[in-house]
Amino acid sequence: MIGLASVRRVVGQSYLLRTLHSLIACMSPAERSEVKVVVFLADLDPTYNDNTAAVLLQQCGQHVRSGLLTILRVLPEYYPPLVGLRRNFGDSVRSIDIE
Repeated sequence: MIGLASVRRVVGQSYLLRTLHSLIACMSPAERSEVKVVVFLADLDPTYNDNTAAVLLQQCGQHVRSGLLTILRVLPEYYPPLVGLRRNFGDSVRSIDIE
């Protein structure tokens, strides 16, 4: 099993599709029958995850149907609140906009 996790980059481009296409293209037919690739869309924005899943299904739908590729999307409720956390390991104090 190969797992790829993805969240939106604030600056720069996403390499998820390029990585996924490269990974699958380098697999032999035998490897494709034995390996499972799981993409975990872990962004806190459900709309972003839905849009990314739609693009993945459009471009890699045959791999989903064959069982090679599985797409998981996280629900925002999965994550605990990220306010009032203790500082660890000399973390800097800064404001993080979670929503």
